[in-house]
Amino acid sequence: MAAIRGVAGRCASSTDTLADGTPLRDTASVTAAGVAADDSLLLHLTSAFPDGGQQFVNETAFVRMGDVILMVQHVVEDHPSSDTETVLSAAMTAYRSTVGG
Repeated sequence: MAAIRGVAGRCASSTDTLADGTPLRDTASVTAAGVAADDSLLLHLTSAFPDGGQQFVNETAFVRMGDVILMVQHVVEDHPSSDTETVLSAAMTAYRSTVGG
């Protein structure tokens, strides 16, 4: 989890080039996932076209419970969504029901 936070901090912004030559601006940030666990985070990766038009947000939620890490990924257009945390909570509930915790 610390490694994910560290990489996001070191690689907070970059520029990619699509196959057609169009540049794409990428940014990364980490916020709290807001779930009860040993450790959790939301990794936000945003890719935006330079003209200020369309952007895509890739949200990946990680939660650590003991030695198990659950991951939920959600890609949305234009803006972040709260759905990622909802799905993460459901995944945690399902996991806990299978291990009796």
